[in-house]
Amino acid sequence: MLKGLEDIDWHNLQHAYGPADDVPELLRMVTSDSAEERDSALQGLFGNICHQGTVYEATIYAVPFLIELLPELADVKTRSSVACLLAVIINGKGFFEVHGQIETFKADWQEMLSEQGTTLDAEVEREKMITGRIRELSKTSLPLLAPFLYDWSSAVRWTVAEAIACFPEFADEYLPLLTRAMEAEQEPWVKEIMQEAIDRLSGASSRESDENPTGFES
Repeated sequence: MLKGLEDIDWHNLQHAYGPADDVPELLRMVTSDSAEERDSALQGLFGNICHQGTVYEATIYAVPFLIELLPELADVKTRSSVACLLAVIINGKGFFEVHGQIETFKADWQEMLSEQGTTLDAEVEREKMITGRIRELSKTSLPLLAPFLYDWSSAVRWTVAEAIACFPEFADEYLPLLTRAMEAEQEPWVKEIMQEAIDRLSGASSRESDENPTGFES
Protein backbone atom coordinates (compact mmCIF):
# COMPACT_ATOMS: atom_id res chain seq x y z
CA MET A 1 0.00 0.00 0.00
CA LEU A 2 0.86 3.68 -0.42
CA LYS A 3 3.29 3.04 -3.26
CA GLY A 4 4.38 6.33 -4.79
CA LEU A 5 3.73 8.36 -1.65
CA GLU A 6 7.30 9.68 -1.62
CA ASP A 7 7.23 10.54 -5.31
CA ILE A 8 4.96 13.51 -4.58
CA ASP A 9 6.52 16.88 -3.76
CA TRP A 10 4.41 17.44 -0.66
CA HIS A 11 6.48 20.41 0.48
CA ASN A 12 5.30 22.43 -2.51
CA LEU A 13 1.66 21.50 -1.93
CA GLN A 14 -0.47 23.50 0.46
CA HIS A 15 -3.02 22.43 3.06
CA ALA A 16 -4.77 24.40 5.79
CA TYR A 17 -1.56 25.06 7.72
CA GLY A 18 0.92 25.58 4.90
CA PRO A 19 3.30 23.08 3.23
CA ALA A 20 1.93 19.54 3.31
CA ASP A 21 5.15 17.85 4.52
CA ASP A 22 3.27 16.03 7.29
CA VAL A 23 0.72 14.31 5.05
CA PRO A 24 2.81 11.24 4.02
CA GLU A 25 3.57 10.28 7.61
CA LEU A 26 -0.05 10.80 8.66
CA LEU A 27 -1.22 8.52 5.83
CA ARG A 28 1.24 5.84 6.94
CA MET A 29 0.10 6.17 10.54
CA VAL A 30 -3.47 5.35 9.46
CA THR A 31 -2.19 1.78 8.91
CA SER A 32 -0.46 1.58 12.30
CA ASP A 33 -1.08 -1.30 14.68
CA SER A 34 -1.57 1.31 17.40
CA ALA A 35 -5.11 2.63 17.78
CA GLU A 36 -3.70 5.76 19.38
CA GLU A 37 -1.49 6.45 16.36
CA ARG A 38 -4.35 5.80 13.94
CA ASP A 39 -6.63 8.18 15.81
CA SER A 40 -3.89 10.82 15.95
CA ALA A 41 -3.26 10.50 12.21
CA LEU A 42 -6.93 10.82 11.33
CA GLN A 43 -7.29 13.82 13.61
CA GLY A 44 -4.36 15.40 11.78
CA LEU A 45 -5.81 14.69 8.34
CA PHE A 46 -9.22 16.01 9.33
CA GLY A 47 -7.43 19.18 10.43
CA ASN A 48 -5.09 19.84 7.52
CA ILE A 49 -6.34 18.40 4.20
CA CYS A 50 -9.99 18.91 5.11
CA HIS A 51 -10.11 21.70 7.65
CA GLN A 52 -13.69 22.30 8.78
CA GLY A 53 -14.94 21.17 5.38
CA THR A 54 -12.47 23.18 3.30
CA VAL A 55 -10.10 21.40 0.92
CA TYR A 56 -6.75 22.32 -0.57
CA GLU A 57 -4.27 21.50 -3.31
CA ALA A 58 -2.66 18.80 -1.14
CA THR A 59 -6.08 17.18 -0.70
CA ILE A 60 -6.08 16.25 -4.38
CA TYR A 61 -2.95 14.17 -3.95
CA ALA A 62 -4.09 12.54 -0.71
CA VAL A 63 -7.41 11.30 -2.11
CA PRO A 64 -6.06 8.36 -4.18
CA PHE A 65 -4.16 7.06 -1.16
CA LEU A 66 -7.25 7.29 1.07
CA ILE A 67 -9.23 5.36 -1.55
CA GLU A 68 -6.46 2.75 -1.66
CA LEU A 69 -6.42 2.42 2.12
CA LEU A 70 -10.16 2.19 2.70
CA PRO A 71 -10.80 -1.47 1.74
CA GLU A 72 -7.51 -2.65 3.23
CA LEU A 73 -7.95 -1.43 6.80
CA ALA A 74 -8.75 -4.15 9.30
CA ASP A 75 -10.00 -1.96 12.15
CA VAL A 76 -13.72 -1.16 11.81
CA LYS A 77 -13.52 2.21 13.55
CA THR A 78 -10.55 3.32 11.44
CA ARG A 79 -12.27 2.20 8.25
CA SER A 80 -15.37 4.22 9.20
CA SER A 81 -13.24 7.27 9.95
CA VAL A 82 -11.46 7.06 6.58
CA ALA A 83 -14.82 6.70 4.82
CA CYS A 84 -16.03 9.76 6.69
CA LEU A 85 -12.89 11.70 5.77
CA LEU A 86 -13.33 10.84 2.09
CA ALA A 87 -17.00 11.81 2.20
CA VAL A 88 -16.24 15.14 3.87
CA ILE A 89 -13.53 15.81 1.28
CA ILE A 90 -15.96 15.08 -1.56
CA ASN A 91 -18.43 17.51 0.02
CA GLY A 92 -15.64 20.05 0.59
CA LYS A 93 -15.33 23.60 -0.67
CA GLY A 94 -12.45 26.02 -1.03
CA PHE A 95 -11.41 28.35 1.79
CA PHE A 96 -12.26 31.54 -0.09
CA GLU A 97 -15.39 30.01 -1.55
CA VAL A 98 -16.64 29.78 2.04
CA HIS A 99 -14.94 32.54 4.01
CA GLY A 100 -14.46 35.02 1.19
CA GLN A 101 -18.21 35.43 0.86
CA ILE A 102 -18.70 36.64 4.45
CA GLU A 103 -19.45 40.34 3.98
CA THR A 104 -17.78 41.35 7.26
CA PHE A 105 -14.38 40.11 6.03
CA LYS A 106 -14.78 40.32 2.25
CA ALA A 107 -13.04 43.69 1.85
CA ASP A 108 -10.11 42.51 4.00
CA TRP A 109 -9.66 39.38 1.90
CA GLN A 110 -9.84 41.41 -1.31
CA GLU A 111 -7.17 43.81 -0.06
CA MET A 112 -4.88 41.00 1.11
CA LEU A 113 -5.20 39.11 -2.18
CA SER A 114 -4.65 42.28 -4.19
CA GLU A 115 -1.32 42.74 -2.41
CA GLN A 116 -0.46 39.18 -3.50
CA GLY A 117 -1.27 39.99 -7.12
CA THR A 118 -4.55 38.14 -7.35
CA THR A 119 -8.26 38.64 -6.68
CA LEU A 120 -10.95 36.99 -4.61
CA ASP A 121 -12.81 35.90 -7.74
CA ALA A 122 -9.65 34.36 -9.18
CA GLU A 123 -8.97 32.44 -5.97
CA VAL A 124 -12.53 31.14 -5.85
CA GLU A 125 -12.20 29.93 -9.44
CA ARG A 126 -8.88 28.26 -8.62
CA GLU A 127 -10.49 26.52 -5.66
CA LYS A 128 -13.36 25.30 -7.82
CA MET A 129 -10.80 23.64 -10.07
CA ILE A 130 -9.42 21.89 -6.98
CA THR A 131 -12.83 20.66 -5.83
CA GLY A 132 -13.64 19.56 -9.37
CA ARG A 133 -10.43 17.56 -9.57
CA ILE A 134 -11.12 16.00 -6.16
CA ARG A 135 -14.56 14.85 -7.24
CA GLU A 136 -13.22 13.48 -10.50
CA LEU A 137 -10.67 11.41 -8.59
CA SER A 138 -13.25 10.35 -6.02
CA LYS A 139 -15.63 8.71 -8.48
CA THR A 140 -13.88 5.39 -7.99
CA SER A 141 -14.60 5.55 -4.27
CA LEU A 142 -18.40 5.43 -4.61
CA PRO A 143 -18.71 1.62 -4.60
CA LEU A 144 -16.48 1.58 -1.52
CA LEU A 145 -18.45 4.32 0.25
CA ALA A 146 -21.96 3.05 -0.47
CA PRO A 147 -21.92 0.29 2.22
CA PHE A 148 -21.20 2.99 4.81
CA LEU A 149 -24.75 4.26 4.35
CA TYR A 150 -25.43 1.58 7.00
CA ASP A 151 -22.43 2.37 9.20
CA TRP A 152 -22.67 2.26 13.00
CA SER A 153 -21.83 5.98 13.11
CA SER A 154 -24.58 8.44 12.21
CA ALA A 155 -21.92 10.99 11.20
CA VAL A 156 -20.57 8.56 8.61
CA ARG A 157 -24.03 7.70 7.29
CA TRP A 158 -25.06 11.26 6.59
CA THR A 159 -21.72 12.44 5.20
CA VAL A 160 -21.63 9.49 2.81
CA ALA A 161 -25.19 10.22 1.69
CA GLU A 162 -24.25 13.83 0.97
CA ALA A 163 -21.10 12.74 -0.85
CA ILE A 164 -23.01 10.41 -3.15
CA ALA A 165 -25.37 13.28 -3.97
CA CYS A 166 -22.37 15.18 -5.39
CA PHE A 167 -22.35 12.84 -8.41
CA PRO A 168 -25.52 13.48 -10.45
CA GLU A 169 -24.04 11.50 -13.34
CA PHE A 170 -24.54 8.35 -11.24
CA ALA A 171 -28.07 9.19 -10.11
CA ASP A 172 -29.71 6.16 -11.72
CA GLU A 173 -27.26 3.80 -10.03
CA TYR A 174 -27.25 5.32 -6.55
CA LEU A 175 -30.81 6.59 -6.12
CA PRO A 176 -32.09 3.08 -5.27
CA LEU A 177 -29.25 2.56 -2.80
CA LEU A 178 -29.91 5.88 -1.09
CA THR A 179 -33.64 5.22 -1.00
CA ARG A 180 -33.17 1.85 0.69
CA ALA A 181 -30.74 3.34 3.20
CA MET A 182 -33.14 6.19 3.97
CA GLU A 183 -36.02 3.78 4.52
CA ALA A 184 -33.88 1.72 6.92
CA GLU A 185 -32.48 4.75 8.79
CA GLN A 186 -33.57 5.07 12.42
CA GLU A 187 -32.24 8.55 13.24
CA PRO A 188 -34.82 11.15 12.10
CA TRP A 189 -32.23 13.86 11.38
CA VAL A 190 -30.06 11.46 9.34
CA LYS A 191 -33.17 10.29 7.52
CA GLU A 192 -33.90 13.92 6.63
CA ILE A 193 -30.39 14.47 5.25
CA MET A 194 -30.64 11.27 3.23
CA GLN A 195 -33.96 12.46 1.81
CA GLU A 196 -32.32 15.75 0.80
CA ALA A 197 -29.57 13.78 -0.96
CA ILE A 198 -32.23 11.73 -2.75
CA ASP A 199 -34.01 14.92 -3.81
CA ARG A 200 -30.75 16.33 -5.21
CA LEU A 201 -30.08 13.20 -7.25
CA SER A 202 -33.72 12.93 -8.33
CA GLY A 203 -33.60 16.51 -9.60
CA ALA A 204 -30.38 15.78 -11.47
CA SER A 205 -31.87 12.65 -13.01
CA SER A 206 -35.02 14.54 -14.06
CA ARG A 207 -32.99 17.33 -15.67
CA GLU A 208 -30.94 14.78 -17.62
CA SER A 209 -34.13 13.10 -18.86
CA ASP A 210 -35.58 16.46 -19.93
CA GLU A 211 -32.41 17.28 -21.84
CA ASN A 212 -32.34 13.86 -23.54
CA PRO A 213 -35.97 12.63 -23.72
CA THR A 214 -35.27 9.85 -26.24
CA GLY A 215 -32.69 8.19 -24.02
CA PHE A 216 -30.25 8.05 -26.94
CA GLU A 217 -26.89 9.77 -27.00
CA SER A 218 -26.66 12.49 -29.58
